[in-house]
Amino acid sequence: MNEENTLQLVLNTYRAILDELKFMKQQQWLVAYYSILIIGALFAFSHSDVGKSFNRSLAVCFAIFAGTYATVLLGLIQYDISRARIRADNILKSFAREQLQKIGLSDRQISEIKSVTFEGRCRQFLRGSEFLIGPIVVSWGAVALVIWSLQ
Repeated sequence: MNEENTLQLVLNTYRAILDELKFMKQQQWLVAYYSILIIGALFAFSHSDVGKSFNRSLAVCFAIFAGTYATVLLGLIQYDISRARIRADNILKSFAREQLQKIGLSDRQISEIKSVTFEGRCRQFLRGSEFLIGPIVVSWGAVALVIWSLQ
């Protein structure tokens, strides 16, 4: 394989990983939306005529399970995102420093890519995780609302 074909293969693989990252971020938001929808439906059901005869402690258990499941799924997807980012960085390692500078990476970013440590892996996991705070808080807020409303 000549150098041009190898470069094209590397770029195609890198694009595929970026597409995977985009898909996983969309999945995170879908998990958040559907968990809130399920908890909201549980809230509505528990206040309907049929739901009022339903066991309240079972409704609380369902709400807690939904919040826990959503939180775990969001964490697992975040872990997969960090692994995809590490794979993308590993692909960038195959480029020379000058090539990476041409695509706009700073010297600090290039040195981070070139040296992957445990701390770097942790940073990749935490990168973007601040956006998970909102969906998790809203999910657990909905769980708390269901529990409070059933008291």
